[in-house]
Amino acid sequence: MPLMQFETGAVYADSNNALIGYHDYGRLSATTITASSAQVNQPAINVANGNTWQFWQPTAAASQTMVFDLGSAKTVDYFLIASHNFDEELSGDVVFAYSDDNSSYTTAFTLDDADVTDDGIIMVNTVSRSHRYWRFTIPAASADLKIAAIYIGQLLQIEQAVYNSANSPNLTREETLVPSDSEGGQFLGSLLRREWFTANINWEHLDKDWYRANFDPFAVTSQTWPFGIAWRPDDFSSEVVFARRTGPIAPRNSGPSGLMSVSLQLRAIT
Repeated sequence: MPLMQFETGAVYADSNNALIGYHDYGRLSATTITASSAQVNQPAINVANGNTWQFWQPTAAASQTMVFDLGSAKTVDYFLIASHNFDEELSGDVVFAYSDDNSSYTTAFTLDDADVTDDGIIMVNTVSRSHRYWRFTIPAASADLKIAAIYIGQLLQIEQAVYNSANSPNLTREETLVPSDSEGGQFLGSLLRREWFTANINWEHLDKDWYRANFDPFAVTSQTWPFGIAWRPDDFSSEVVFARRTGPIAPRNSGPSGLMSVSLQLRAIT
């Protein structure tokens, strides 16, 4: 199942305010992404292009490293990994570490192989740190390992929690089915051609200044880039998705005190 995990001491742990992972240093021109190996048509840079149909893929079954050089020390408090095949291909734990010289690394978080039970999105809130180099060490069981998206940056925590005005993305499915029936009217089965998760999440009573400073940058970025979202991280830590929005973000003023409300319509990969 998908995972939302927290490093001990992470600032957003034990919170039910939604967490959105959209900020990503990886797609900035100042960042260099290198891997210990990569197949010719599946380079490391593919993890930062916003697509889920292009992958990074190693050339061998040996342990692999991927290093993000941010160009200078920058604050990081999360990472996410989406559209991967860890469940089939991992042979041990994934280690996320940081450095200031690209030589001596300190472990920030270890993703336990036993916690990865399928190929759903993984989003981890780490302790906030500022360093230049960030490295993933990935034990690969074979050269068939694939990762389509890795984000590293700073989480957006929504100012208010949500419950009644949201449906869980992981429980709401939209599909394209092609049913087949016999001449006598018997069911012969159905072909599932496409499937997504969908959701409509509505937040109320957001401070007007907080919205402009924090949510509006997400509204702009999500026009073209997918994002990770955990809608109630503490109660439902497995209900996190990698999604794109499917409707406009149109905030509304909601009272004389200048509070605002906003809705997010999304479609996520299953």
